[in-house]
Amino acid sequence: MPPPDPPSDRPDSVADQSAANTAARPLWSPRHVPPPPWVLRGSALIVVGRVARAIARQIADSRFAPSPHHYPLSLPFLGSLAAVAFVQYDASPVGPYHEMMVSPGLIWHTVPGALIARLPVDNQQSLLGGRAIWGLPKTMADFTWTAGDAPSVEVREPMGTPLIQARFQRRGSWPALLVPPLPIMSACGPRLQVFTVTPLLRSVTRMRVEFEIPDKSDFVPLRNLLRGPHLALCVEMLRLRVSTPLDLL
Repeated sequence: MPPPDPPSDRPDSVADQSAANTAARPLWSPRHVPPPPWVLRGSALIVVGRVARAIARQIADSRFAPSPHHYPLSLPFLGSLAAVAFVQYDASPVGPYHEMMVSPGLIWHTVPGALIARLPVDNQQSLLGGRAIWGLPKTMADFTWTAGDAPSVEVREPMGTPLIQARFQRRGSWPALLVPPLPIMSACGPRLQVFTVTPLLRSVTRMRVEFEIPDKSDFVPLRNLLRGPHLALCVEMLRLRVSTPLDLL
């Protein structure tokens, strides 16, 4: 009588094969998050200002990227209009969450686009989707958001280390701002991608702003954002549409 066949690692059914494929699939697979475009609604505190190009490159330093495949920043900066946005999303394809967007300015690669250098969030699905779909340098962080006439936002690392605190005071109001689609570039990962963000801003208030940034924080270069001409806004009604990305490489 012949000896029995040795056990096989092959699945016995299509269901087993599907389960094996699912187990082998990386956690950042786009199948785990809603496909683009994403439409998000919420409110935001935004600061835009001019910085020297040397400071812009410090803000865009590769240590901000969570991936070892961060695209090398040998691309020319077209301008040094840096921006920081603290956003509180009430509705999104992955549920409510907070984020902090940091852009050191515009760069050029076939087309111009605002580079996203850092993007802390407090929603795991947002992190997975941002990295897998748009190649965004999203990291996890904790947010403390205080609303009212003098709103403030504090961002901390998951272990509690403070990164930045922003305090705002109201100055005057504008009814609405309709902004054309903004080209955005992401350089986290082996691809360089471009996509558009189409914002609609309502109930806009001009603000005064102060940053408190610890000396050991990665955000120390952002201190320079408030040393020159800058504009701070509170947007109580924000709608963003984030398009499908295009590869530039």
